[in-house]
Amino acid sequence: MHPALPTIAGGAILLLVAVVSDFVAKRLLLSAVRAAVTRSRASWDDALVEQNVFGRLAQIVPAVIVFYGVGLVPDISEPAEKVLRNVCSAYMVLMVVLTVTAVLSAMNRVYEADPA
Repeated sequence: MHPALPTIAGGAILLLVAVVSDFVAKRLLLSAVRAAVTRSRASWDDALVEQNVFGRLAQIVPAVIVFYGVGLVPDISEPAEKVLRNVCSAYMVLMVVLTVTAVLSAMNRVYEADPA
């Protein structure tokens, strides 16, 4: 058995879990949120969907899984783990900032549509 095989297999499993979680978050949860939003009478939730707030939040899920799961990959080097965690952290911060920007844009859209 090759010495790098457990690390490669662990990384592949982590990647697979992240991809599946991305699929679940984007397809199932977002479709449920969109269905709930279309049933409501409020306009602010429509603006949140139009600005893709929930889609941006869903993008954080796989990064969180990789961030916490990288420590479970067998025999991964400490520098590689640190790099992966830093990349995941940067990506999560970017998604949070983009989500806040989308929320503010949605609030502005609701404010501009208010006739008062």
